Amino acid sequence: MKKRIIKAFLSSTIILSSFSLISTDPVINSETNMFKANAEDSLDNILKSVKEKISKDSRVNLFDVKVIKEGNNIILTGKVLDENQKKEILSAFKGMGDIKDNIQVFPFIQEIGDKYYGIVNLPIMQIRDNPKHSAQLITQGLFGMGMKIIGTNPEKNDWIQISMEDDKYIGWVKKADVWFVDKNSYIDWLETNKIMVTDPSINLLNSPNINDKSGIKLYLTTRINLLGEKGDFYQVKLTGGNKYYSNHDFFVPKSSARLIGKRLLPLNVNGKDIAEKGKMLFSTPYLWGGASPNMTDCSGFTQMLYKLNGYSLPRDADQQQNFAKPINSMNDLKSGDLVFFAENKGKKASHVGMYLGDKKFIHSSVGYGGVAVTSFDPKNELFNDWYIENYIGAGRIIE
Repeated sequence: MKKRIIKAFLSSTIILSSFSLISTDPVINSETNMFKANAEDSLDNILKSVKEKISKDSRVNLFDVKVIKEGNNIILTGKVLDENQKKEILSAFKGMGDIKDNIQVFPFIQEIGDKYYGIVNLPIMQIRDNPKHSAQLITQGLFGMGMKIIGTNPEKNDWIQISMEDDKYIGWVKKADVWFVDKNSYIDWLETNKIMVTDPSINLLNSPNINDKSGIKLYLTTRINLLGEKGDFYQVKLTGGNKYYSNHDFFVPKSSARLIGKRLLPLNVNGKDIAEKGKMLFSTPYLWGGASPNMTDCSGFTQMLYKLNGYSLPRDADQQQNFAKPINSMNDLKSGDLVFFAENKGKKASHVGMYLGDKKFIHSSVGYGGVAVTSFDPKNELFNDWYIENYIGAGRIIE
């Protein structure tokens, strides 16, 4: 009997031990996986924190970086536009393990090739938030504008991701709309004297004859390479790979353009001069993402007017709000100042206009269908109470 009890006890112990081993394995694995997940979450949070510090605005900053932990190795991979951004990322992970640095900094030659700059190759180029025609239009580029080529789409290789030279705005465009150039050719383009179109639109001329119009129309603030002058005309050449464009010299009346030299430099003008220019675009249709006198949104309108006078403004209303010098009181407004509005008592501007004086401002508004003048004065027939209720302040570009 005693032997049976001992034998039963030993059998039970073996079974219990086996059960214990079997049942504890998943717990160990679960804890290990949880630890690994927490470690990866921690690394992701560090990366997120760095992004917040150096690349808050994805509209103008490329921060396509991922972090992976393999054993004691921390693998950082992806793309940024600036070497200092890469240094900040590496510094944030210093001392946390063996860092494997796979972060690329522009130019991305392996992906793009040696022609990693581009120039807009048609009168108006559409820039979208994703590589497809149905994607949201976010801004536009005009003939001759420069850009960095920062990405391709393996599924749709007729689209490229770009960063515009003027305002650093990032988006997707069709390859066919861009003339691809290497660094030296791009520098040559930058160093060429140019003229800027100062009329809402012009037809290039085939000869120095006002009646000899070509079929090419260009728009306000377009910059063109200058070859020389012939009487009352500028002789110009369109940059680009299109044989029709590049094989012909064209002419522009001096009354429709101005010399700007190699770079866009501020003119000696005051805010009133800039605001008055806005009136020539009165009734231009509204288009979300539009940034031309053909069709424009609110911030595209104000950006265009300042560019006409040599000033480079950021693209969107909230970016212009942060860029301009704040004005404390509506009583201190001067012509040319930017006035900002936000729905639902927000602090981040979602609409912008330009102050004209006499309590009036000009703006491109979806509510008005395009460029219109509105008054802050309740006694004026142009008054609209929405703009008083949602006014959040103003900013000055020219002192």
